[in-house]
Amino acid sequence: MTEQNTHFYEFGPFRLELQKRLLFRGQEVIKLAPKSFDTLLTLVERHGQVLEKEELMKRLWPDSYVEEGNLALNISNLRKALGENPQQHEYIVTVPGRGYQFVARVKELAAESEEIAEAERVAAPFAGAEDKQKIVRGLTSSSVTRRFRWPVLLVCALGIALAATVYLRFLYRRAAPFEKVKLTRLTSSGKVILPAISPDGRYLVYVLTDAGAQSLWLRQVAVANDTQIIPPDAHSRYFGVTFSRDGNDLYYAVKRNDAGTLNRIPVLGGTPVKLLEKIDSPVGFSPDGKRLAFVRGSYPNPGESGIFIANADGSEEREVVARKPPDFFSPIFSTGPSWSPDNQLIAGAMQSSGTGYRVLAVRVADGKEQILTPQNWEFIGRVEWLPDMRGLVMIARDPDSSVAQVWFLSYPDGTARRITNDLNVYRSLSLTANGSMFATIQAVSFFNLWLAPDGDATRAKQLPTGNVGAFGGNDDTTVSWTPDGRLVYVTKSSATGTSEIWITDPTSGNRKQLTQGGFNNRAVVSPDGRYIVFISNRKGKLNVSRIDIDGNNPNQLSSGMDDSNPTVSPDNQWVIYVSLSNGKLALWKVPLAGGTPVELMPGPAGSVAISPDGRLIAYLYAEGRPAPEIDQPPNKMAVIRFSGGAPIKVFDVPMPSTISITLRWTADGRALLYTANSNNVTNIWSQPLDGGPPRQVTDFKDSLMAAFDWSRNGKQLACVRGAPQRDALLVTDAR
Repeated sequence: MTEQNTHFYEFGPFRLELQKRLLFRGQEVIKLAPKSFDTLLTLVERHGQVLEKEELMKRLWPDSYVEEGNLALNISNLRKALGENPQQHEYIVTVPGRGYQFVARVKELAAESEEIAEAERVAAPFAGAEDKQKIVRGLTSSSVTRRFRWPVLLVCALGIALAATVYLRFLYRRAAPFEKVKLTRLTSSGKVILPAISPDGRYLVYVLTDAGAQSLWLRQVAVANDTQIIPPDAHSRYFGVTFSRDGNDLYYAVKRNDAGTLNRIPVLGGTPVKLLEKIDSPVGFSPDGKRLAFVRGSYPNPGESGIFIANADGSEEREVVARKPPDFFSPIFSTGPSWSPDNQLIAGAMQSSGTGYRVLAVRVADGKEQILTPQNWEFIGRVEWLPDMRGLVMIARDPDSSVAQVWFLSYPDGTARRITNDLNVYRSLSLTANGSMFATIQAVSFFNLWLAPDGDATRAKQLPTGNVGAFGGNDDTTVSWTPDGRLVYVTKSSATGTSEIWITDPTSGNRKQLTQGGFNNRAVVSPDGRYIVFISNRKGKLNVSRIDIDGNNPNQLSSGMDDSNPTVSPDNQWVIYVSLSNGKLALWKVPLAGGTPVELMPGPAGSVAISPDGRLIAYLYAEGRPAPEIDQPPNKMAVIRFSGGAPIKVFDVPMPSTISITLRWTADGRALLYTANSNNVTNIWSQPLDGGPPRQVTDFKDSLMAAFDWSRNGKQLACVRGAPQRDALLVTDAR
């Protein structure tokens, strides 16, 4: 990179000085790593032009081979340093499928302009445009000799410094919420979900998931003295816990194979009181604590949903806002409405199928709506208003992120800024009354790929693939055998957090990455070994894609709003998958060679498996609702004919509490294989198609299993085993 005769570039409030290799914002030096500075300089020098990723990588790492994730990480760090709004990039724009473009106006200043630039830099931070020009003209006028310029400049600088002191003190008082934070881990069991912090910040309530059962616990934030409030129940699935405004009661939402109920119990324990039915979120209280807001899904018709309010005792409920497909408030994982401190608005996450997520605020009095997020997001979960209404805290994932993080959303302009910035996953959100701290869940997983000859757990050996990072949900890994004895699996890049597909030879240990960038999961090898079918978001939505077994020739096969769980028919002609459409899940099929997708079976459907002879399809679903929801795990296993129609067989399956169920057929097609958890250990079970009792197939003594697949000759069991770690985290505003 050459400096030629140019000393610096200017764009927006920034100044890039080549000789000193520094980036200024006004008088402030913005710290950049050397490679980040090189990346920025390359983009600025070619401003207005699209720089291909390959060209950038060759220029930045001319003598090294690096993964594309390194470039993506540099771009992400630059965007953060430039303070870009993640929903509106004013400097660096991603050009899908190509590379990046620097779009801001750039001023190139040569050596003779240094004196003017120096004057502008002194005047810029605190002078208005007109005053700045006066200062510049005064400092550079031919009537002022060089002998007097610097004394004048010094006097101006002293005056500006005095003004800056006052100005910066004001800025400190008005510093943005959670710009600086302190993180404190509150639990260490790795089995915690749904934390709620009391209004005064002294107590934490959380749900403990252990040995297939969930229980409710209370502890002091300052002291580790956990007390059980509600004992473990294998049939209960909590999806929301909230303190009352006075901190005396807990309101918790739970499902027990039903439409969900809202219950109230004293914080120190007692007899629960049922307040509401048909509820699909935690509640958010009005400022006076007399009313509450909640989300209701599949109401009044399947696929429809709304935000409702009621009195704190559950009486006088009414609808505030409703949505029909393609928009919905439920099912959204870890969602929940928040009532504004001025008592006027209720904010909540809304998904538009095929478009993305937004935060919607609705006025309680008349139902008038306002979108708070100018751009669509990849995901938005729980939102919470700050007490001064300067903005909201939310769990969200933007297009440049690989996992959900905690964000600050400014109100009313909608600018967003990360509060957390790492490769962990964040879930749930609970804010104190004064808005100085919140509780959340930080999730990380440690899973590895294992081989067990003949399924014998005592001979199982771990493969050297490292942590494959399963999360046991829509983002978890899979494993699939090729006909020649290789394994295809999904792992997460430690640099970028993206989910990538790899292929490995378990005998030699040789492995190769097959995808680059984006979210790629649920990979399955076609029976003839020619293709890998998987779910990818490369074009914005989660759809079924296909690549050759060597990773070449990517093709998108589906175009649904949210697709998942693909599998290939034994004759290599069809891909069967699950798609979210009109607020409900359904089975679809599409030709493996490409073509028009066709709905195979309307109604609830989850993980899918096709029988070896291609005549039957097995799938999982949740009984008890018109449509299965993200927060309602499956409890039934059904079998239909490949042509569709009503189920010809239905079986019970144990409800999963931590890891999703994997479903397969036996090689002879006479039974179904599925995973079941017991006492924090997963094993494979067999359910005979003739209706006989299920039989345990493996006998592992530890760890959970996120996926499995038998080799084509039936002699090797490959499985993904490990444990997710989910603990409550306290985030404190450190201003």
